[in-house]
Amino acid sequence: MESFTIIAIAIAFITPLLLMLIGLIHPGIVFTSNRGLVVSRFGGGFLFIAVILGVVGLFVAPSVKKTASSKANSVKHAVVYNSSWDGSVSQIEDYLQRNLNDPSSLQIVEWSKVIKGGEYFMVRVKYRAKNAFGAYIIQNQIFSLDKTGKVVLVSDYQ
Repeated sequence: MESFTIIAIAIAFITPLLLMLIGLIHPGIVFTSNRGLVVSRFGGGFLFIAVILGVVGLFVAPSVKKTASSKANSVKHAVVYNSSWDGSVSQIEDYLQRNLNDPSSLQIVEWSKVIKGGEYFMVRVKYRAKNAFGAYIIQNQIFSLDKTGKVVLVSDYQ
């Protein structure tokens, strides 16, 4: 069982006990009178309601977890798109910064629009950067990105 489910079960069964201990609910008060044993009309109903709420919590808690995880998954999957400000694609800029000989020398000349081709996104980028000898060279390359935004292929544009 997942730890979240174990915690939900523990809360569902421990909550009524804790409420009884602090006196908010009680299982029913038994006292004697001159006619014999009498059970109070209060208490048992409160315990029943607390147990029902705990059981309902067992079913609600996993659905809340699924909703939170689905939101996390939607944020986790990056969408590949051109920036409205300068036409750049952030995943490619990050890739170039990690893989160029001198990342600080990067000068973008031109971005193409993002094209969705099957399961991949494709973008052509023309940029200027220093090579291993320190000379500026112009590259014109096509970047292929998967649906999560990871660069999977870089090829020269002819």
